[in-house]
Amino acid sequence: MLYRLDSQCSFKCAFNTVTPEAPFGFLLKPTIWSGNGLPMVEHLKLSKKTEGQSRSDETTIIIAYGLGVVDTYKNVKKGRPSQFGPDNYRMAEADHIPPLASLRIARRNHERLDRLLQVNPRLHEMIMSLDYDPTGQSLLTMRVLYQDHRDALTTGNSRESQVASRLLAETILDGDAAVMLRKAFIMGHPISSRQLREDAGLVASYTEGNIDMSDEGTRYYYRNGYIELVKAYQKKGIINKNQAQKLISWVERDMHLDRDTEEYEEILDYIKRHFHVFRW
Repeated sequence: MLYRLDSQCSFKCAFNTVTPEAPFGFLLKPTIWSGNGLPMVEHLKLSKKTEGQSRSDETTIIIAYGLGVVDTYKNVKKGRPSQFGPDNYRMAEADHIPPLASLRIARRNHERLDRLLQVNPRLHEMIMSLDYDPTGQSLLTMRVLYQDHRDALTTGNSRESQVASRLLAETILDGDAAVMLRKAFIMGHPISSRQLREDAGLVASYTEGNIDMSDEGTRYYYRNGYIELVKAYQKKGIINKNQAQKLISWVERDMHLDRDTEEYEEILDYIKRHFHVFRW
């Protein structure tokens, strides 16, 4: 497999030895930027992963496509690889976390929104921003692989996705943003989404993409991205410092993939109870 990157790219990552915290050999801030502020992927050639693909191959993919990068939707989409030509079609997308569908449902509940304004005014402000920013251009997103986005429980119009969006909207309106993020991280992750579908007796979703990534690589870039999301939401004042520290520890231990957490069990129970009776 051949990779050729523009010589003017600067790597915003710190290389270290392999550790449990950095299994790919570096602590990632996964972006390659060109002079115009966009990821330099124009000359990157990728093929489907073959058996035995090395970690270094996946490291190159993660860095070159900025997987796990967190920013507003309007900024993340500027550098989406698909705009650089047909060879990069269906590579990476920007995923709203929490999803727009949940925020839109929450926006319609005026009575609970009044209470949310008192409980968490910054979270209330995020929901109300849809009035002047209906597509969430200024809301936080994370860049993920095309198929990982499409396989997440929070994406699409399947019945289970609609049920998941409804549950997350109810959690948002409760005002506890830390719980909101834990549930959003579980339902927004392709691996835990697959687990939830399997445990609920539903058909697991597998979307075909133009890049394959091992489960280890997927866990790694999502873990880094989720940590950056926690920091970004703390900066916005939606969660406090104590909540952020606990959430980062929770993410570092891959608790968003743990079937035994209270949040996972609640999501699974909600899907089982509402899947066959749910109407949008």
